[in-house]
Amino acid sequence: MKRLLRGKTGVVLGCAVVALVFTLGALRPDAGAAAQMHRDARTFCDTVNERTQRLQKVGDTRRELTTLDGELAAFDAAIPPDQQIGAFLEKLDQIARESGLSDKSVKPADPVIGAQVACLPIDVNVTGRFAAMYEFLQRVESLPRVARIQRLELSGADEAGDELVASMTMHVYFRPS
Repeated sequence: MKRLLRGKTGVVLGCAVVALVFTLGALRPDAGAAAQMHRDARTFCDTVNERTQRLQKVGDTRRELTTLDGELAAFDAAIPPDQQIGAFLEKLDQIARESGLSDKSVKPADPVIGAQVACLPIDVNVTGRFAAMYEFLQRVESLPRVARIQRLELSGADEAGDELVASMTMHVYFRPS
């Protein structure tokens, strides 16, 4: 009986070994393919992550360009590429009327040309109350077009004691072409 068991055990063990060798032999190619698939998946994930970062940089660059375009448009309004003085003088006249100033006279002088920026001196004379003068000056200084008061002289009007006469020189800037 021992021999019979030993023989059966040997056969069973032999069958188990053959089955194990067969299973390992059958699975080994799948294990290699699985390992290759893992490597390929890691490479693919790395590529996707790299391209995602590049796309994010492109998005950031586009947002920066949009911001710069807005700033450039504001710059073109502040210091236009040529004098464009007509629209500015119309706006100046409108501000003077809305502020309550009268007797407005405007006399542009010859432009002063610099290397990259030029200015057009404009002599302006207006009459009105102090509050109206103050509002006029504030509104001119806050225009999108760069115009700065370079000289301001205030004196009392002869006829009315509460009105002032303002004589000023302002510089309106532009880029010479």
